[in-house]
Formats: sequence, structure tokens, C-alpha cells
Amino acid sequence: MIDIAQTIEMHQLFNQRRKQNQHHTDSYTTIGWVAVGVGVGLILLSPLIKKLMHLDSLQDVDHSLAGQSELAEPQAAGIDTSKETL
Repeated sequence: MIDIAQTIEMHQLFNQRRKQNQHHTDSYTTIGWVAVGVGVGLILLSPLIKKLMHLDSLQDVDHSLAGQSELAEPQAAGIDTSKETL
């Protein structure tokens, strides 16, 4: 049989472990709420950051290759196949 001293010791050990687990839970809860706060802060700052990027001042740039309009025209270098017959 379990005597009263063992029961008290088990109860104290149980309470000690519960306090340790509560400490870990509190730590992770705090980290989670800080992460939520940072996320909300960034969402609120995003319009200001977007405005600071000056996206409206960018111009459309022609991204074509140099000489692209001359590619594959009949006068380009290559084999002349106009005089071949079938």
C-alpha cells in the first residue's frame, strides 16, 4: 500500500511538473502573440512601404533584344534557298 508520505511526495512532484509545463506554455503563448503583433504591424505599414517604393515613377522599358527587328529577314546572312526547285 501507498502510505501518506509517498502520496504527498507524488502530489508535490505532479505540481512541480505542472508548473514547469505551464511555464513552457506561457513562453510559447508569448512568442505567438508577439508574432501576431509583428504581422499586424507589417500589414498596417505595407501601404506606406509601397508608396516609398515609387512604383508610379517607373517607365515601361522595351525589353526586346538588340537587332530583333532584323532577325530572319531575307537579306540576313544564311543560305539562299530562293533558286531551289523541288
